[in-house]
Amino acid sequence: MMKKKLTTYTVDQFGVKNYKSRYILILTLLTLYLIMAGAAFILLHFETLASNANITNYTDAFWALQMSSSTIGFGDYYPISAEGRVITMLMFYIGVGMMSFIGNKG
Repeated sequence: MMKKKLTTYTVDQFGVKNYKSRYILILTLLTLYLIMAGAAFILLHFETLASNANITNYTDAFWALQMSSSTIGFGDYYPISAEGRVITMLMFYIGVGMMSFIGNKG
């Protein structure tokens, strides 16, 4: 009984693996936050090169990318360099794409 709860998928009568929604959600969020964590370092690098940047540490960069990927975009931290804006734009598309993937699977 315990083994059945720990499985990540079931196989139907046609041999197709049907993954559990909880497993897909956890895997997608983990992937999204790993991408965000790496991109925050790159964003911080480009923003520290700009003289009037308001993203000055890693947590600010991570927060800006999290707000971008969730489409909230508070605007308290935003990139001013062209490279930083490209990274933020890509994070927006990645976040929206991955969240819509979860919505389609659930």
